[in-house]
Amino acid sequence: MKPRRYQLRKEAVGAALHHPWIFRGHLSSAAVVFRDGDLLRLVDGHNRIVGHGFYEASGAIAIRMLRRGEAPPDAAWLRGRIAAAVAHRSRRGPTGSG
Repeated sequence: MKPRRYQLRKEAVGAALHHPWIFRGHLSSAAVVFRDGDLLRLVDGHNRIVGHGFYEASGAIAIRMLRRGEAPPDAAWLRGRIAAAVAHRSRRGPTGSG
């Protein structure tokens, strides 16, 4: 899936750098062209890539950040994230009564 470019408003750039969500109120009206599930390449006002995220057309949370920085999320990145999560959970041991 090729990401679509979206230029973040100034206040949304700070959120994208430090928070996993970008709220709908931080988006410009240009975001109405996106559909649920669109992968976005998020850029600042100088066209520098801030990160990548998935768009959601409704609800308060408009973009869920996947990865910060220029590198797009790919299969190798996802495998690495899953492996790290599994390793982290195995070190913690069993939890809950499940």
